[in-house]
Amino acid sequence: MTAQKKGVEIPIQSLEFNPKCRHGPTILFSVKNSDKKYFSCSCQRDHECFYMDFNTFSKKNLNDICTDDNQLNGKKFNSAENNKTESFNVSYSELLALVPSQRTYCKTCEIFTKIVSAHKTHKYIEDISDKLLKEPSLFLPQLDNDTFNAQYFFDSKTLQFINKVFEDLKFQKIVCLGAPRLHDFFRSKEHHSVKTILLDIDKRFKTFNYSEDFIHYNMLNHFFFDGMEDEEKLIKFLKDDDQIRSNICLFTDPPFAARTELLTWTIRQISNMYNKANCYHKVLPILWVFPYFNELHIKKEMPEMEMLDFQVTYMNHKAFREGFKGRKAGSPIRIFTNIEPKYIKYPENFKDYRFCNSCKKFVSISNVHCNICKACPSKNGSTYRHCTICILCVKPNYIHCPKCNRCVPKVDHDCSTYQQHQTCWLCDQKGHVETFCRLNKNNKKGKLGKCFTCKIKKFHNVRNCPLKKMNKFN
Repeated sequence: MTAQKKGVEIPIQSLEFNPKCRHGPTILFSVKNSDKKYFSCSCQRDHECFYMDFNTFSKKNLNDICTDDNQLNGKKFNSAENNKTESFNVSYSELLALVPSQRTYCKTCEIFTKIVSAHKTHKYIEDISDKLLKEPSLFLPQLDNDTFNAQYFFDSKTLQFINKVFEDLKFQKIVCLGAPRLHDFFRSKEHHSVKTILLDIDKRFKTFNYSEDFIHYNMLNHFFFDGMEDEEKLIKFLKDDDQIRSNICLFTDPPFAARTELLTWTIRQISNMYNKANCYHKVLPILWVFPYFNELHIKKEMPEMEMLDFQVTYMNHKAFREGFKGRKAGSPIRIFTNIEPKYIKYPENFKDYRFCNSCKKFVSISNVHCNICKACPSKNGSTYRHCTICILCVKPNYIHCPKCNRCVPKVDHDCSTYQQHQTCWLCDQKGHVETFCRLNKNNKKGKLGKCFTCKIKKFHNVRNCPLKKMNKFN
């Protein structure tokens, strides 16, 4: 897992006139505290796919940049394109018409084949049942690039939780943005009234879906690989049925290393499409699966998003899973939503969660309510403790350091090194703490339960001082 890349900003406006690579429009990156700007692939930010200096781009005509078809389209995403002689082109309807004994899928070549003997040394699966055909996420080889196409599939507990949320809130349509396992889960249910459409960069899923149920899509730049045809397909899905307002939701499970700026930009584009399709303004409900430590990044872009305490687990991730093989503190993956948490109920058999009457929401049993902070403060699954100097709850393995004016990890703490990586609560600049800030003229230090920047001096610290928000200090 990777946190947000430091030192780089993404000034997103319109991508229409950006140079293109095989994953669609590239992204303009701006290096902080520098004049350097460059275009890079939205998916592969290591420059392997595409890189162009902004100054070079500004001196060229757009039509001169991507005239080479190989550069524009790149290598084919699906290796099956190179195996047409051994595969047979078949639609999902035709696959359903075949008997299971006629369905053989080579995992190595990623194709259906009639000539099994040609794939004897490969990994393949035979006799694919109708139910399994609706759940390709259970047998397709997973992709593992955390930047843009990592595939970790929800386990049964997570699917049970999501299913209950959808049932309680009576969602009728779900846009599955990079969530193939959830899409497969609803398709495979014998009796369900929920319609789903999958938007995913993995083109392999196209073979296992009706045309109207899958869109080859890049969630990091809102790019439809098949153009207007697929864009209109999504608009049709977003539109209310027979002038009756459908209860629709956007659910996304993006790669953990994806930039939140790009994801929120894409979510806004889909939200705008939803409102335009129905000629009215309505907030599109969103459920976004992401690591808890990206909460500040998400709330910076979308302040209305709240983090649920439910720990999302996967059946094919070595650490983020249920049981003794998972992390000691549990999975760090959470669900962020613009739905009020009080409306989200947990299944009754989930004994490791409880309802907090003070917070009016479900939380982990290890998340103990703090009467001083007036919140259930835990983020990572452990039981936080309240620091009377910081006036906030901190992780159990943290102790207060008077020199840093912070609660810091007990192990391997070096004050000078630690302070270089901190952001000052007074000036919001990185590289020092408040004690050594130019705005702290009297070189005051935080004391027990008091704020050293205002006359109130109690019940809060400089981090959340009301005068700090107004840029007024003593």
